[in-house]
Amino acid sequence: MSNLRLINETTASSVSQFQIDNVFTDDFDIYKIVISMGDSATSDAWAMFRFVNASGSLVTASNYDRAILHQNSYSSFTESKSTNQTEIQYIFFDSNTGIGNGAVIYVFNPTSTSSYTFFMCQANGFYDSNGMIATKGIGVLKETASMKGFGLRRTSGSYDSITTRTYGLRVDS
Repeated sequence: MSNLRLINETTASSVSQFQIDNVFTDDFDIYKIVISMGDSATSDAWAMFRFVNASGSLVTASNYDRAILHQNSYSSFTESKSTNQTEIQYIFFDSNTGIGNGAVIYVFNPTSTSSYTFFMCQANGFYDSNGMIATKGIGVLKETASMKGFGLRRTSGSYDSITTRTYGLRVDS
């Protein structure tokens, strides 16, 4: 029996943002989100991540902290970090390549009202004619409130096509 349970699969096209609601429940403490994108939009952009609270609204308060390691194929690795942000940055998109991008995100304790919600991500993209870029990142939403979903937003342009699959991760004792 698999430890991963598919909870939701959503596909969208020609959208700059969308949200997936009602995927986090008390049934799991850890969730895996797999994102696949085919992209040839007209502008370079970052993808941004936010949580959806129990009321169904995106959490936009400045309560997100994040740290990212940018693993560039064309230059030295770099780090970036920020605190008190309104969302979490996780992957870069190129406007000219038409090369697909993707990410795997783990979310920890999203429905807990006694601890923060944590985020861990690995993603890949392509930066202009320079080459591949991969990111590894961590983040936290500094709120002790129950979250029931997430939203994705592109900083410019739109997703040509995007598919998200959300899994609950069962932990056997």
